[in-house]
Amino acid sequence: MLVERISGRVSPSSRILRSADFAGGGSAVIMPRHFSPTPVFPLKISRPDNIAAFQKLRDTWPLLPGTKNTLVIDDQTERLRKNPLKLAIFDWDETVSLIKCGWNVAMIKYISNLWANPDFVPPALAYYQDIDPTLADKSFAELFVRKTTGTLTPVQYAGAIHLKAFRVPSIGGIDPNVFDRAISAIFDQNEKIFLDPQEMQPWNAVRGKQLWELGNSMYDEWHEIMDAEFRQRRLGTLRDHSASPEEYYVADVIPFINGIRDRNATLYGLSGSEQSEVEEDAKALTAFHHFKIVFGLHGALEKLTQGRVPYSKTNGGNYILESEHVTNDARPSVAYVGDGPNEIKMGKNQNGTRIGIIPAHVANPIALANMLIEFGAQYLFLEGFTDWRVTVPYFFGEN
Repeated sequence: MLVERISGRVSPSSRILRSADFAGGGSAVIMPRHFSPTPVFPLKISRPDNIAAFQKLRDTWPLLPGTKNTLVIDDQTERLRKNPLKLAIFDWDETVSLIKCGWNVAMIKYISNLWANPDFVPPALAYYQDIDPTLADKSFAELFVRKTTGTLTPVQYAGAIHLKAFRVPSIGGIDPNVFDRAISAIFDQNEKIFLDPQEMQPWNAVRGKQLWELGNSMYDEWHEIMDAEFRQRRLGTLRDHSASPEEYYVADVIPFINGIRDRNATLYGLSGSEQSEVEEDAKALTAFHHFKIVFGLHGALEKLTQGRVPYSKTNGGNYILESEHVTNDARPSVAYVGDGPNEIKMGKNQNGTRIGIIPAHVANPIALANMLIEFGAQYLFLEGFTDWRVTVPYFFGEN
């Protein structure tokens, strides 16, 4: 069983800024920052503080017959008998791959620091500042990340920068009305909402361009944070064979994938991360061959459409349906699988079958479950894909 620390090392790009650094127009001083280690938990089994939460979910919702971890929110048994699964669209990080496990913890820190920092600190350097965000800052940052998971990362950061102007003085956090409007404006969007804003976006073109540039500066720094804290260490263990690919998969996702591939379903992946990173991670996991295409930012969709269609998960999903010639009557035979709201909302909009994933290591299983249900999940897989022996035939109407 793989056990590791999420952090607890010195980042080579750490920078702490002080207001005195800018006195007289001087430059910022670059200083090392020691990160505080987070608790150590196995990635594939429940955190000790989550056992009761998972059991409460089992006690609240009915289990699919013959399973221990598959909750039935909206029973689709009869529809699946008429429309067995033919196509599956998977989220990537923390639905398939655990190489970036912990990214949400780091993003919550980055955004809560951004909001709590004084204005002289450039947004891109917020992660490294020796600052103590308030409980409200942390709570709103956690909610922001949870509700925008799957949205392109630079869009998330540009939205977070927009919200900084609406931080509640002293107590922290964000004005709830402004917060909700911003979430709606950025959810599963791309750069177009900043460079060519419409009436629903709460910024004009000038501010939108500035937000997009600042959001990308945070995104550029995010690559260094992720490499230092997560990706390169984990990829290194795969390359030197000190860890096996199975250790960095969500529990039993590969048996589930093999089961639906053996029944001739076609699989695609959608990621909110950079295409090059997704491909590197998938190849290290020897998982690339399971999917016809795994889409990511700045990659496959732009290439396939000669740059006509900028990537977002919705645009990627629409391309998949069109390229696979999925008719309206066949939409129920498409499964949307993910641990975030994008795939679930997309599946609801397209009248597909929606499967929400609650990984074993997630910090707040009940909050994640409630959000996925709110967006339209019909089934919830608890602690991974452990019921695959039952769920695979079930989704092909073999019951």
